[in-house]
Amino acid sequence: MNLEQLERLLLTKITDAAQQADLDRIKRLSSLSSELKEIKELQINLISRVDHLASSVQDEALQLAPVYTPTSIDYPLEKGIIITIHWEKLGIKKHSEVINERLDSKTLAYFYQRLREELGLEVLEKASRFRVSRGLIISTNPNTDYAYQDKAGHSKVYANHKINGTAYHVLTNTTSDQKINDLKNLIRFLSLPFGSIEIKNNK
Repeated sequence: MNLEQLERLLLTKITDAAQQADLDRIKRLSSLSSELKEIKELQINLISRVDHLASSVQDEALQLAPVYTPTSIDYPLEKGIIITIHWEKLGIKKHSEVINERLDSKTLAYFYQRLREELGLEVLEKASRFRVSRGLIISTNPNTDYAYQDKAGHSKVYANHKINGTAYHVLTNTTSDQKINDLKNLIRFLSLPFGSIEIKNNK
């Protein structure tokens, strides 16, 4: 059982205890819920420490590697969203990076992964407070945050994609144009430097 499943189970049991007005059980379950919250925060902190360590090792490797300066994109671009990150405008001494995966969902997930790798987990923590039309733009609890009911009253979850190396998922159940609009609004919300990230739709 992973942390998300455990969190859902605890929520169900707390709801059940509340319906039965079982105060002692609610108190015990609430204590367990607080402990689970601490564990989740510890997990996020550990991931951040691993990221920092990986970044330090990577920087060491980059100092030893030959410098390569790309002059153009030397591979065919996929249709869909293209994200260009100008790292130097973000204070990172790296060449600009183009993200263009076969699927928009993978492009978005890798974009957030690269932000986390270079800028730290804090940027995702702030992004997780930004809401779009169908909920939070990224979430550590997609089965709750992206839940909805279809016309038949069945419980569903909006499409989302795991961001590697983190506990976050990105909401992907929108059109390419909407994804681009949401990303542009997010960039303003994060107060990232103007021109540091370019986004377009390669239709």
